[in-house]
Amino acid sequence: MALLFVPALLAAETTAEKIDRGTALHDQQRYSEAITIYREVLAAEPDNEHALFELAYSLSASGAHDECVSIAQRGLKVAKNLESRFHGVLGTCLDESGKPEEAAKAYAKGLDRFPEDPLLAFNYAVTEARLDHHAQARKLIKISIQARPNHASSHWVYATSLAKENFQVPSLLAALRFLALEPEGPRAKVAAMIALEAFHHGVSQTAPDKVVLSIDSKASTEEGDFSSESMTLGLFSAARFTDEQRNQSAAEQVAKQMNSFLSLLSERPAAKGSPSFVEAMEIPPLLAIHRAGLAVAFAHLAFSTLELQGASEWRAANGKELEKLRQFLEQAKSTRP
Repeated sequence: MALLFVPALLAAETTAEKIDRGTALHDQQRYSEAITIYREVLAAEPDNEHALFELAYSLSASGAHDECVSIAQRGLKVAKNLESRFHGVLGTCLDESGKPEEAAKAYAKGLDRFPEDPLLAFNYAVTEARLDHHAQARKLIKISIQARPNHASSHWVYATSLAKENFQVPSLLAALRFLALEPEGPRAKVAAMIALEAFHHGVSQTAPDKVVLSIDSKASTEEGDFSSESMTLGLFSAARFTDEQRNQSAAEQVAKQMNSFLSLLSERPAAKGSPSFVEAMEIPPLLAIHRAGLAVAFAHLAFSTLELQGASEWRAANGKELEKLRQFLEQAKSTRP
């Protein structure tokens, strides 16, 4: 008598497995398919917070911001483990739907509950910066940088907010810190322009034999007292018009300024009491570049997006030095400053 072998029935897919399948589809940017799966889960388990969050997240990515807001608010009512993330996605969807003031309120409420959450602080800072509330953006972004020192976007928000408020040296330091993490791309070009403007701030040539140096004696010290560095930067910049540097390329001049500036920072006296945020978080990684003897290479990398005169020639002749710098910066990314 022949024996019939009946295959074992496949086990039914669990809720967790369905959600995992949805997140995999989301990662492939197949948002509508992911959304369908999350809706199926919620039809059976209306209060499943993981499915609610992933649904809100995929709705946000697909551009369905109004429904995302509704789902995020629903999720906040049942959240046990993902409350901070619901506050975050709610703020994001409000911001993306053209309601930045409401988004700021959502982030603020979340940060009240989770005051050290770096993602909430970062997104809140981005919204405040868009609203031109740069003092608040600076305050918030420090939470993110403190928790994630190598998060390039946080340094970007900090640098641009500082520049908007005319903090010359702090904006330069934050821009250079960003460029050490992200030296290429559109944001790098903006950061390089911020840094170059800070290098040359207050210096102008009014006649072939006359250079004017203007220093703001009432500059804010809210982000630290850098009055000495500001004055010396002006002198470094004015030196571009001397006979010694006049015939150097723009790239050579900036590299010289970079090396001189980092040397100056290395001699900065230790802060009395607690150091400013800039001194604690932005300066040390830049001084590490200087100590490694890579300041000139860093200048050429940091300002590469501006294609300064003589830059391409230097890069062509110094490929090994640039590669050494890139390896140094990659290693630094994996190390907390």
